[in-house]
Amino acid sequence: MDIVLIPLIHLINYGLKLYIWAIIIYTLLNMCISFQIVNPYNPFITQSGQFLSRIIDPFLNKIRQVVPFFGAVDLSPLVLIFIIYLIQGILNQILMRL
Repeated sequence: MDIVLIPLIHLINYGLKLYIWAIIIYTLLNMCISFQIVNPYNPFITQSGQFLSRIIDPFLNKIRQVVPFFGAVDLSPLVLIFIIYLIQGILNQILMRL
């Protein structure tokens, strides 16, 4: 059982790390578009933003229903990263007990 569970937990951990980086890139991309640093009509920027939006926005929308906005600051990506870190901590505790 451990021969399957340990690599599976490692794979989930790597996937969560990749998802955290996707959240950071998505947030930075949105900020760069908002401050007109990058051209939103660039095909690469548009496709990248749409892809990241499809994989991240469903979770952010759930958090936005609970966490209020502070002026123009959206804290939902930070909350989502914190939740992912909690999940990673739980997975690491499970991994240590195996």
